Amino acid sequence: MEPLSFRKGSLLTTACACFFAGLVSFVSPFFAVRAEEPNSLQKILTTFYATASSEQASLVRAAIVASPDLAQQANESATLGTLKSIEVISKDQMIKLKRLEMGAAIDDEHGRLLFTPEFFSFIAVSPPPSGEKGPDIARNNLIFVIGHHLALLDSHKKYPPNLPGPTLVMYHVWDEGKGYLQGWNDVVAAAEKQNSGKNLDDAALSNLRAHLWWGHILIAATVKSGHRATLTPSGRFVISGDTVAALAETVAPMPIQYIE
Repeated sequence: MEPLSFRKGSLLTTACACFFAGLVSFVSPFFAVRAEEPNSLQKILTTFYATASSEQASLVRAAIVASPDLAQQANESATLGTLKSIEVISKDQMIKLKRLEMGAAIDDEHGRLLFTPEFFSFIAVSPPPSGEKGPDIARNNLIFVIGHHLALLDSHKKYPPNLPGPTLVMYHVWDEGKGYLQGWNDVVAAAEKQNSGKNLDDAALSNLRAHLWWGHILIAATVKSGHRATLTPSGRFVISGDTVAALAETVAPMPIQYIE
């Protein structure tokens, strides 16, 4: 879907108590659980941090901490069991799984959110197509990617069984629209948090889109809808009706990598 060609459950022992205490300090503002009873998302993150590189772990941690909306979305996906793991796999493994060269993707069957090492390297250093540079570009783009793919993972679990090919593609395109909207809303939530919880003005929202790799798609969809795409006063999209249709119509003719 992306232009980048993008993607344990028992009581902790004393030996890992120090590590877990650090993890709890990062997730506790969002997930009110007792340290001795880690919730589903904490278990997923603990496993991911233990296997990812320090840069990969830092990027994912920063994204979830920054956006309250994304934190809630991830927690709900994990609690419902749609998200079971976050993993880094090789480019070859991704191609074998998805039959495409992608940097981020989902594995519906096993509830996996997948990334390649190349995706993390790219997102950490590359400015968006606008050429704009800013201190939060990597974090905001990863917020968008995680939020987008979690939305797809949740939607795909609700598909009727045995859909014919053309119908399945239509479902995927529609859900891609919802995923783009959710990703944007998660990014806005992070920016609001930085803005002392206040809504962003039009200039700040425009700047946020300019720093987002997929901002041009959001702009194109808004124009395509005849500006009927619905925004809340906070600058979030309402994920329904004309707004989803506009995103789906914008994404539909794009290369297949844009459609998870």
